[in-house]
Amino acid sequence: MRVELFFSPAVRDRVREVPLGSTADCQLLASGHTRVCLTVGGWKELVPWILGWGGEVEVLGPPDLRTHIAAAHRKGQALYG
Repeated sequence: MRVELFFSPAVRDRVREVPLGSTADCQLLASGHTRVCLTVGGWKELVPWILGWGGEVEVLGPPDLRTHIAAAHRKGQALYG
């Protein structure tokens, strides 16, 4: 399964320090954003890691992971208003 993440320029250096494994494709874009594509067996193990980046990362795919992360952020927003 392919997971695609889009990181803000604010965390560019931190993302480059993370050991993402041999299947990762990490691209620094002209905008300063970092696009990371990972091939994984399943995305559930990635959820806490992705949520740890807060609003500095957008899940581009797969759609079910994007939906799951968005729901988690909405739940947090409801708690903190």
